Amino acid sequence: MRVRQSIFLLFCLSLFTALADAQSEKTANDVLTQTINAVGGLDKLQSLKTLYTESVNTRQEIGQSYLPSLNEDFARLPRETFITETWVDFAQGKRYWLRKLDGTKYLNLTTPTWGLNVVGELRNPLGANIVDLYQHRNRHQTFPGPLFAALEKRNELRRLPDQRWQDQLHSVIAFNDLNREVRLYVNQVTGLLAKVESDVTALVRGKVALEYRYSKWKEFDGIKLPLRTEGLNTQNATSNWLIEDQLILVNQAEGNWFAESEKEKPEKEKKDALARVVRDREAMNAVAAPLKTEKLGEGIFLIRGNINSLAVAMGEYAFVVEAPTGEARSQQVIAQVKELLPNKQLIAVGVTHWHYDTIAGLRAYVAEGARVAMSASYKDMFEKYLTSNHYDDALSKSKNKPQFLEIEKERSISLGPRTITAIEIPNAHAAGMLGLYLNQEKLFFVGEALPPGGAFTRAVLEALQKRKLEIKTLVSACTGVVALDQLQAVTTR
Repeated sequence: MRVRQSIFLLFCLSLFTALADAQSEKTANDVLTQTINAVGGLDKLQSLKTLYTESVNTRQEIGQSYLPSLNEDFARLPRETFITETWVDFAQGKRYWLRKLDGTKYLNLTTPTWGLNVVGELRNPLGANIVDLYQHRNRHQTFPGPLFAALEKRNELRRLPDQRWQDQLHSVIAFNDLNREVRLYVNQVTGLLAKVESDVTALVRGKVALEYRYSKWKEFDGIKLPLRTEGLNTQNATSNWLIEDQLILVNQAEGNWFAESEKEKPEKEKKDALARVVRDREAMNAVAAPLKTEKLGEGIFLIRGNINSLAVAMGEYAFVVEAPTGEARSQQVIAQVKELLPNKQLIAVGVTHWHYDTIAGLRAYVAEGARVAMSASYKDMFEKYLTSNHYDDALSKSKNKPQFLEIEKERSISLGPRTITAIEIPNAHAAGMLGLYLNQEKLFFVGEALPPGGAFTRAVLEALQKRKLEIKTLVSACTGVVALDQLQAVTTR
């Protein structure tokens, strides 16, 4: 019996070795051909009808947040009215617009294209979010885009050392496309594309590592598709899409599926859909909702939104902290500051960190002539962002050049009777993170939420303790005024 087991083990070992040798001998082009064949071949890929979702901001003309359900300034429309879906037949060039498909599930859906307007892409200059599922033109992210990008780069493909991922061996092929390094991981057993890695350098975000993982493969009409796509990046944006089998089957049918499905809908549902469209169009032309303000002290105002800004009077001048959402929001805040602090010249705008949600509207302040107070480590990326000619906005028209107040570890800014001290907060969320301390009022402003017991909360409390700062008021850009004593009690347990 033992002899038979030994022979069987030897046979398995020799078979595995032979398979490994065969895989190692393949060129990068061989690996690409292998994975295309594994899903059904090139002809099937090229004829694939495509689903993508677009998180449509019906107020994008005036720069509202692309996540309206999280935007305090724009709470009139429910989230689902911002989702449209499209099937595209590339062979015939037809596009079918759908409103909301039963059977589609969004799990923890954020955006892999977080901050489109920051990196200056002209097709979506105000931040509407496009998520591609089975989309040919999405070159580096969702299936089968990376395969088509690799086909275009066939002459430049490189075979990298094999990698073990999720306890399975993968062949890795790489190419450079649009100034980013792209790596495709192909499962050596199934031949299926397991994940795509790419390294990006964005104008504002700096270096970003992206990763898209494909799983739950199923065959439809001779082609295998991943029903699950997971997107991750180093800026904490994640996405996780799960497509229901029924959705694929229904939409692979020939003909105009949208027109056919409309016939089957009850009259009430049709009327509701039309009413929703009318409401969306009205919202597009509506005047932006007034900003809410909260007075925190003499000449100190919290201007509320999905991300808050702080306006501070400093003698003859006004100093604003945080520039979230986009140009329109910043212009609205600037107008509000002029009302709250009349006859004060806007001297500077401070930003606590470089993430999109705090700096998307920064260009509007530079257009007003304000200096930018920020960590010195951001100088290069901010110069690129604020001198870019990709934008059709007030700064491009003003021709103003950015001026910076660079902060190394700590810096005090005194104007009139008031002093603001910016201090660096070492943390894992964003390098160069600053907190701003109003010395006379003992008010401390931070650019992130402060959940009790959270890692960032601990980092803030440690920074305050290290400098022995007395704090009477703690303010978060995300949540407003925070009860410091309760926060300390929970966090230090």
